[in-house]
Amino acid sequence: MAGNTENVTNQKLLNWLRALRLQFYPMTWLAYTLGALGAAAIQGRLDPGAYWLGYAVAFLVEAATVFTNDLFDYESDRHNRHASQFNGGSRTLVDGRLSKTDLSWGAAACVLLAVLLTAALLLRYDLGLAVALLFAAMLALGPGYTTPPLKLAWRGLGELDVALTHSTAAILCGFIVQGASWTHPFPWLVSAPLFLAILPSILLAGLPDLEADKAAGKRTLVVRLGRRPTALIALLVTLAVPLSVVLIGYAASTRGVLAELPPWSALHSLLLAALIFRYWKTPVTGRIDGLLIVALTYTLWYSVVPIMNLL
Repeated sequence: MAGNTENVTNQKLLNWLRALRLQFYPMTWLAYTLGALGAAAIQGRLDPGAYWLGYAVAFLVEAATVFTNDLFDYESDRHNRHASQFNGGSRTLVDGRLSKTDLSWGAAACVLLAVLLTAALLLRYDLGLAVALLFAAMLALGPGYTTPPLKLAWRGLGELDVALTHSTAAILCGFIVQGASWTHPFPWLVSAPLFLAILPSILLAGLPDLEADKAAGKRTLVVRLGRRPTALIALLVTLAVPLSVVLIGYAASTRGVLAELPPWSALHSLLLAALIFRYWKTPVTGRIDGLLIVALTYTLWYSVVPIMNLL
């Protein structure tokens, strides 16, 4: 009997881990760390306590986001025949591994804990109103991806929401939690190439979901525009990323973190552009895991390399 109880408990924990979709968290963590290290380079110090407390809030906001996505995207996910680890939700609700009540309580607990930790962060480190407003915006924009009343993904704004929260907002969080001013150019300039690099992967991730989203009444940008126009936008944005680096890479306020990207980044950009162009010529219905892997790994150049340049 005890063994059966332990197995049930272990299976429940595995279901929660699956619901968290942990494969996407490194993107946020890297952006947040880039912001924190940028503040440390400017101010000459890094506060580890503020760093980890701030990231705990960011982690909880992301967890609440994926839980609410499963709840409010249920109809789309239920009809999705092309779901993968990159799109179509965690499948825990669709497969009956977790219930709507489980996910609702999980999301609520994450939001409550995020609010409490934000309050602790503000009190412990005497941070200003900007930090409170930024984390409040993150709590709105994260779950607001699918949660009413915003439902940004249902209005064709979800792609911009994801790119913004995983680049500019995350970098800004790490930056101002260290006590740096949000008006400093560093987080805004450094986040621009990362924002542009993330956007193609989000646009492409919506392509396999098109039929299911359309059937559920979800008006994503892919549903509104169609496959080929979406692929064309992703292609143009991909080509704009190196240009953005050229324009801002040598700005003094960026501390040179983007000035010397390895040549492999340019080759990666060309590879991604070529693959998107091939898709644009002959769009397919179904999974595009290989293309998504190339697109998601492309974003690492604009977070990992700047981090290494700051260490």
